[in-house]
Amino acid sequence: MIAYLLVAASLGLSAAAASDLPQAPPTELVLAISASPILPGGKDLSYARASDPTSFTEYLFSMDNSPCSVGGSVRDLASPPTYGWRVSGRVLQRLDENLLVQIEWQRLWEQSQRLNNGLKGSMQVSLHVGDRLPLDEIYVPAVPGCDALGTRLEATVFERVVSPPRAKMRGTGAVVGVGAGRGSGSGMGSGQGQGETALAGFGPGISSLAAPVAVELWLVHTLPDGGEKVQRMTVPASPSSRFRFPAIKIATAEGDATVEISGGVAAVVDVSGEKQLRMLIQRRVSDNPLVIGGGTSISAYQMPKPGDVYSFETPALRVKGVEVKSDRVSLRLRLAERRDGWQ
Repeated sequence: MIAYLLVAASLGLSAAAASDLPQAPPTELVLAISASPILPGGKDLSYARASDPTSFTEYLFSMDNSPCSVGGSVRDLASPPTYGWRVSGRVLQRLDENLLVQIEWQRLWEQSQRLNNGLKGSMQVSLHVGDRLPLDEIYVPAVPGCDALGTRLEATVFERVVSPPRAKMRGTGAVVGVGAGRGSGSGMGSGQGQGETALAGFGPGISSLAAPVAVELWLVHTLPDGGEKVQRMTVPASPSSRFRFPAIKIATAEGDATVEISGGVAAVVDVSGEKQLRMLIQRRVSDNPLVIGGGTSISAYQMPKPGDVYSFETPALRVKGVEVKSDRVSLRLRLAERRDGWQ
């Protein structure tokens, strides 16, 4: 088994001064249309969101006869949800902290039936960061286990860090592990073969390794008062560089939660021949059963250039379905040294 690189002096782990933290990538304004439960007292629960910096067309809906259960899809649905809409958004102009946008929406489903000419709307409007523009509301009878009154459709504009350029993980393919035999597999499954693959868990479609690289990582914990606690780690070059940061504490309305961030970074060649950076991020939440937010994500990105800083935001924790918005946690990555084959 490939062991995590444990937190030790060999990893170069330290509490980083603010001056050591590289500047985050620039931010961008994003138009979003979301469907969310209408809760007493204006509380926020889960939501389904369609968003893009330029344009999108998606489907948002509530399902399982419960307004507390919402979802989204980029394709029309074969089976009708309980209630739902087709939504479209397009950014026409960017003006400082405002977006001039074109928004269109239409009810497609009510009471699990497809509508031939459902209620709809179309508008051109300027939205400021943080604005919430109501578009439509569907009120429904109460259902067991959900105190929502219905489902609300609304448009917002929010600011986010510009994401690293994405790359595709193209299906299954052979996985070559340096010094660990050959294997094959996809998704989160381990490879099989003469030895354990060094890249198990980094997603499908890996044909071979690019040159191993050393990376610098910063774990940035942004506190409710805007202050930052930063941990820095240098991970030495290896076929798949694994990391684990010391746990942090996040305060919630239901008590503190312990959050552990770990994962791995691999430079790979996709089955298409494209060189990629694969990023595996795992989050574990303990000490408080009311706080939800554990899980694993795997993403593929275009190879960074020397000096590029990639930023990875982790989703907000949830307590009884409500987002914990007071603390934010992100990872920043930069090449510690350049190796042939990285670009």
